Amino acid sequence: AAAVDTGVLTRELTGIARVYDSLIQLVVPADSPITSLLDLEGRAVSVGTNGSGSEFTTTSMLTTAGITPKKIEHFGQNPAVAALKSGELDAFFSVTGSPTPSIAKLAKEMAIRLIPLGEYYPMLERAIPHVYTYDTIAAGAYQGVAETPTVRVPNALLVRQGLEDHVVAKVTEAVLSDSSRQYWKHEVSKNIDRKLAAVLGSVQMHPAARAWLDSN
Repeated sequence: AAAVDTGVLTRELTGIARVYDSLIQLVVPADSPITSLLDLEGRAVSVGTNGSGSEFTTTSMLTTAGITPKKIEHFGQNPAVAALKSGELDAFFSVTGSPTPSIAKLAKEMAIRLIPLGEYYPMLERAIPHVYTYDTIAAGAYQGVAETPTVRVPNALLVRQGLEDHVVAKVTEAVLSDSSRQYWKHEVSKNIDRKLAAVLGSVQMHPAARAWLDSN
C-alpha cells in the first residue's frame, strides 16, 4: 500500500520498508483520439481492481480533475489488456512498475501510446501531500512508445504496531538482504533500494526494521 498522509490510515501502522515505486500509466491504442486525461470524459476506462491501490490513485486523479468517464471498469492488468484489444475499453490505467510485463507484451502485439500525466502531479500533491512525485517513463520501456511524463507513487510494506520485533526483523531481512535477490522474479523487484527503504512519507519506520537496516 502507498504510504499516504491520511490520518486514520496511518495512525496504527508502521513501515518495514519502501520496496519499489509505481508509475501511473494510462494506455491507449496508438490510433486512439485520446491524447490527454481530459479526453477520458465520456469514454470506457478501467481504473484497476476493486480495493486496489491503482483504483484509489486513478479514481482520485479523475475525481480531482473533474473527469467523468462514460463507463468505469475494474479490470486487472490482463483483462484490461484483452478489453483494450477487443475495443471494449478505450483506455486503461495501470499503477505499477515500469516496464510492466502485461503492457510490454501488449506493445509487441499492437501499437500503443501512453498518455502524459505529469502535469497532474501538483493536483495530486495538493490532494494528498508528501506522497507523489513527478517522473517519466523512459523511451523504449515499451516497444514503440516515446518518453512519457507521469506521476510516481511509492509503495511501502506496512505492519500494524505491536507485531513482535523479531518477526519484523525477519521480514525486513527477507525483503532487503542481498541474499534475497535470488528469489525476486518480478521485473520491478530489481528496483528495491536500501537507500530509499526508510523514505516512507508520513509513516514511521518500525524500530526493528530500522535497527536491521542500520546494522546491515
